[in-house]
Amino acid sequence: MKKSEFRNLIREEISKVLKENQLSDIVNQLMNAPKGSKATGGGYGPFIKISSNSWKNTKSNSLQHSRALADFIGGFSDFKISSSTNESKLRPAIHQFIKEESSTSQKLFNKLESLLKTHDWTYFMSDDHRAYKRGDDQHEEIKDLMKQLKNLGYEEKVKKLYSMYKQ
Repeated sequence: MKKSEFRNLIREEISKVLKENQLSDIVNQLMNAPKGSKATGGGYGPFIKISSNSWKNTKSNSLQHSRALADFIGGFSDFKISSSTNESKLRPAIHQFIKEESSTSQKLFNKLESLLKTHDWTYFMSDDHRAYKRGDDQHEEIKDLMKQLKNLGYEEKVKKLYSMYKQ
């Protein structure tokens, strides 16, 4: 093998290694992009991230995993990943969610307290089936509300409220 051929072979191998490292970085970027992100490059796309490792071309409806997408468009100079939500849009949505969540939990607490105040705690001893059924249904509704509030993280408050009214 001539010296020039050897140099060309070495250059090709180095180029392959560098390309593989660059490709690995692109795969990591694609894998770590949030769901809903958009990837474009080389005039292809846009590809929208639909799950942890799946991208969908919105024009052709074809699906690709992150590695295949990196191979396909990652080498283009105009390759770009953009997030679908920026922080300025997300922050008001988070505050609205928290406000709605606290409003919802407050409504649940109010309803639970109202049910506990008016509940017939002796319904199970009733001779009248209608009274028993009404009390049993209300007791199930109380248990359901308590479970919802416990799932929202209010277990201690629910226990205290329940013990205040249970006879």
